Amino acid sequence: MYDLESHRNGESSAGSYPEELDSSKGRIEMNSTDLSFRTLWRLVGERDAWSPSRLTLRFKKILLATAHAADQLQILAIVSHPAYRGLKRAYPRLPFKYLEDKYLAHGFTREERAACLLHHYRRLLRSLPHGVLRGLPECAAVLLEMRDEGATYTVTMNLPELFQDEGELSLNLQADGEEIFVLSFTVVPGRVVQSEAEEVLLITRLQGVPGKYEQIHQMTKAMHDVGPGAFLIAVLQGIAETWDIREMAGICARKHRSYEERYAELLTIAYDDFFMELGAVQNGKGLFVSPIPLPLKPLAQVKAGHKLRTRKKRAFKQEIAAQVSRTLQEL
Repeated sequence: MYDLESHRNGESSAGSYPEELDSSKGRIEMNSTDLSFRTLWRLVGERDAWSPSRLTLRFKKILLATAHAADQLQILAIVSHPAYRGLKRAYPRLPFKYLEDKYLAHGFTREERAACLLHHYRRLLRSLPHGVLRGLPECAAVLLEMRDEGATYTVTMNLPELFQDEGELSLNLQADGEEIFVLSFTVVPGRVVQSEAEEVLLITRLQGVPGKYEQIHQMTKAMHDVGPGAFLIAVLQGIAETWDIREMAGICARKHRSYEERYAELLTIAYDDFFMELGAVQNGKGLFVSPIPLPLKPLAQVKAGHKLRTRKKRAFKQEIAAQVSRTLQEL
């Protein structure tokens, strides 16, 4: 049985771009075209920023921001939109994340990282009601809720709380209110991932929550043997269909921002093997790309005795995507 919780939070009318952020309660007052040293010093700084290494990092970020002034000004302007006021307060380093070499994944240039950040937040203003955006990150958007034998499984969408450099939105799978699996993604320009598509959903994090193996096992049994990763990919397809995005890309193990040789096998299983199982193909950029909807293996190629189960799993995932799409349209 499917139970959906509609998430309506405020109006969806567009707003204009302000000249400055709210400076009440001692917060930073910033003109969206201000790249003065004083402003940047306060914006890129941290509370505990007086050690030599912290000060060096702070100066480096200031130099990088001024060296990429055109990109930086555009990003400051977009995140100064009233709908993002809550995000800016919760994550003051948001406009400068692209300056980190490992933002999203290894292998992107600084210009490409800036393009990803800018494109994503422009896209959200067109795709989500501004009331929903104003509620983030305190109020996650509930996309799906399902019940099975007394257990409740929920998928919410929000900004990543801890791993803020691994994607700009997270799909959080919860079992009875406890998070058990996370998929993080960003809406990026197609050219950044060597795609001819105008824009692509870039997946940069797929991870189970440590210590939640039993909940993940029970969830997989309850969801017709659809694992949490494939489950959240179905949710992502519902988002893509609603936003009219026709391609997705996933990182390979070596492009993961936390890649080290000692983690190579685990990351390869979690990313490379997973995306290849979905039918994605690795491109020249080292990313696994696939059209949306995902291509399906012909039933004639499915092993005898598995065809009925395969049909049920496919129908189930299609229903997940359809439910999520309906929820997004009702926001």
